[in-house]
Amino acid sequence: EESLKRFAILLNPKSDMDLKWKEQRTLEFVFAPKQRLRPFQEDVMISVAGVKRTLLTVSGACQGVEVHLDAKQLAFGPVVAGTTVSKRLQITNSGDVGVKLHWDAKAF
Repeated sequence: EESLKRFAILLNPKSDMDLKWKEQRTLEFVFAPKQRLRPFQEDVMISVAGVKRTLLTVSGACQGVEVHLDAKQLAFGPVVAGTTVSKRLQITNSGDVGVKLHWDAKAF
């Protein structure tokens, strides 16, 4: 279970279990990443009668949107009436997926 935590995967139930003959139980794997994760693949191991073996392999990834500007502040300073000052900023999407930006025209 510790190896799954690295990938933000929780396993329920958390404790060991005994299965009787022909008994069925539910295993729940919850993937809840809080940050981007590169694609991964991890074997889930079990121990049966003291022998370790692979039960299944889980895989996944977490894509993220990360948009930022090259400046945190845009200062025009004093401007003479009737003149124009313009400034340019670079906006960068360093995330894993494309984004579509919408300006709130009412705010301008």
